[in-house]
Amino acid sequence: MAVNVFAEDNEEQKLLVSKLDPVLKSLNETFDELVNSLQVQQDTTIPVDKNDMHECIQRVLNPMDFDVLQNNVKFEFDLESAPRISFPSKYMNSVLQNLMSNAIKYRSLERDPIIQIKTTHLDNNEIELSVTDNGLGIDIERYKDQIFKIGKVFHRHPNAKGYGLFMTKTQVEAMGGEIAIESIVNEGTTFKITFIDQYI
Repeated sequence: MAVNVFAEDNEEQKLLVSKLDPVLKSLNETFDELVNSLQVQQDTTIPVDKNDMHECIQRVLNPMDFDVLQNNVKFEFDLESAPRISFPSKYMNSVLQNLMSNAIKYRSLERDPIIQIKTTHLDNNEIELSVTDNGLGIDIERYKDQIFKIGKVFHRHPNAKGYGLFMTKTQVEAMGGEIAIESIVNEGTTFKITFIDQYI
């Protein structure tokens, strides 16, 4: 009985390629994110815009309408203290999109999602933007050194890539700001971003 070795080899090659494809895709995505972060760090000439935070939030929310309605997401805004923030518009859109989409993505199934967005004019003439959710939360003690690292995820989700917080931190720090996190498992998470006074 003749054995078709070439057919077997071909099947093995197909199997190998099918296993390599997702690995190569992940490597390419990681490379793209690293390139983007380097571009952010080196782009010192990017214009700073005076962002109306109500308009900016609405602009970011529009493409999320389906997710917001489907998951019964409630928003609470307190923007009176600092209704405008000077920061590159494309970075501000990216920061808000990442934080708000994460709040929806990692919501608790035990309660309706509530996302609070607040701006505060601090005593030292800085502005703080906080985004708070009542979702799954993150074990800060366990993951404190990994929160903003590329490719790190803390909950299972089919769309989790681990790039959003990495890029958010890169964009904030490129403009001299700071980002911090407070979180309690099964209670929620708050991200606080401080914009330095030279951009206000």
